[in-house]
Amino acid sequence: MTDVSRRQRVAAGLAWVLVVAVALAGIAGNVLAWRYLATSDAISSAAEVPAAILYATLGALIVRRAGNVVGWFLLSGGMATAVVSLASAYAAIGTKNPGALPGAALAGLLAECSFVLLVSGIAFMFLLFPTGHLPSRRWRPAGALCLLLIALALIETAIHPGPIGLPVPGGVSVVVQNPLGVRPLPGPLLVIGTISALWAVFLAVEATSTAAMITRYRSGDREQRQQISRGRDRDRKGVGGRQRRGTLPRCRESAEVGHHVFAGSFVSQLAVLIRVQRGAVRRAVTHVARDIKRRRSG
Repeated sequence: MTDVSRRQRVAAGLAWVLVVAVALAGIAGNVLAWRYLATSDAISSAAEVPAAILYATLGALIVRRAGNVVGWFLLSGGMATAVVSLASAYAAIGTKNPGALPGAALAGLLAECSFVLLVSGIAFMFLLFPTGHLPSRRWRPAGALCLLLIALALIETAIHPGPIGLPVPGGVSVVVQNPLGVRPLPGPLLVIGTISALWAVFLAVEATSTAAMITRYRSGDREQRQQISRGRDRDRKGVGGRQRRGTLPRCRESAEVGHHVFAGSFVSQLAVLIRVQRGAVRRAVTHVARDIKRRRSG
């Protein structure tokens, strides 16, 4: 059994409580903002609350049982999801009721940036799975490149001029202008700051993470292969049977942690993929509709 300090367990518990508190605030915000949202947007925004709690619960479990950095990534993902929900609702209410809530546009930008961190953070997490470290020193340039792409995507999202669709990502119910948008930006930077570019960054980081996992599996020892294999598929014998926690072999406990990670976050990644793609399609349709309206009025 991995030795986890009391400080780590307490910190994970407090982080979980904080995520749940923000998620519950997001529920209240979505109830108040419901009348301003299209049906599809309202349902999508409401679904972010259980997703945030799922991320946080999985993360807290992993940190408390194994002290693995993967757990902190999941806790951060839970917080990012909760912030997306709460900040989107706040921005929508503030935009529809000018002067009622201060900083509505900034809240919309916060939701957009939080979504960038959610998507890229979960993808990068699998680069460190299951040990919490890179496969070897040779992977440091790849890891650094992934972090650079994530940083660029975050910065360009923050300063990219133009509208932010609410609720994030790519909602069609409410539109707010980016208060920190910088004009003019060079053409390549204008492309980087779009949700379609975020999709490309996500795929690049995800591909690197997948390559790292394949490398671990092919070059790892028997214990590490068991961790990865059992993380992908359910253990037919039922991981974590009736034995006491303190008697679990290390590889079996790590496999249990791996199962929790993939059971929740892989499904959540699929949901993120769908949401990013949907946001990109929505934004493209919105731009086309605006261009047609502008030409007709002109």
